[in-house]
Amino acid sequence: SGLMPMWNRLRLSACAYEHTVRALRAGAWPRGLHAITATSVASNTFHSLRTGAMKGLCADGSGCNAFLHLGLVETPQTDPQFWSIAQTFRMVRDCGVEDVVHTVLWSMVQGNSEFASNGISATLLTRVQTLGWHVDRMMLADDFGPFSLFDIAIDELVWRMQWAWLKVVAAKVHHRPGLKDLQCIDPVKTRLWLQKLSPSDRACYRKILNGAHITQDGKHYCQEVAEDTCPYCACSDSRFHRFWQCDAFTDCRNSVDHDLWVALPQLPECVVSYGWSLR
Repeated sequence: SGLMPMWNRLRLSACAYEHTVRALRAGAWPRGLHAITATSVASNTFHSLRTGAMKGLCADGSGCNAFLHLGLVETPQTDPQFWSIAQTFRMVRDCGVEDVVHTVLWSMVQGNSEFASNGISATLLTRVQTLGWHVDRMMLADDFGPFSLFDIAIDELVWRMQWAWLKVVAAKVHHRPGLKDLQCIDPVKTRLWLQKLSPSDRACYRKILNGAHITQDGKHYCQEVAEDTCPYCACSDSRFHRFWQCDAFTDCRNSVDHDLWVALPQLPECVVSYGWSLR
């Protein structure tokens, strides 16, 4: 609750967008999530923090998805829940005893109820399972196989977390038709390309990536409308229409390679209509 005034200050700040994002990771989350490494909080708490962060970033428009923006458009450490999981793993690696931690986790997944449901071990297990990982005796296991939370290099651990977080975000936005294949994208490559744009183009492109309603067909999600006609022609408006079909933007498509036109019907909508790089 102490973070509530911070969102308005960030929103009114004259700092560049990148500095505001850095303020979330370096200021907001350490302050608002103090002692989160040993504490379980409700999913609504993280939802509230995401909502406030989006407001502080001036990215809270209609259709903008906080999971997408904070967890994939920006590095996942910008998301409060991912940040909390990372801090928990770091604390366990620094302070825990490997044999004790893994033995307790294995005992808990076997149904042992001797341990406190709100204790540090239960919190760790919840966050391991949030990433879709499971406990395999003295190891954790993910898509790439078993590993020890204590022996793995921190860079590899973070990389595995980011890989898992993509699937977490994809599951959260799967109900949106254009984002149902989000697990196929490459967020790192997308972010690298995004940095090559001018500041004004980056601001526009972030709205394309995070699901903002930028075409007429999205208006019925936030207001009552009778039609979805494109403002530039007489056709029904959509992201795909605006980017690939609308005659008003033919000049913008002159440099598109022939191979891309051929592949277009087979590409996921999250690539052709939302601008994410394909893995």
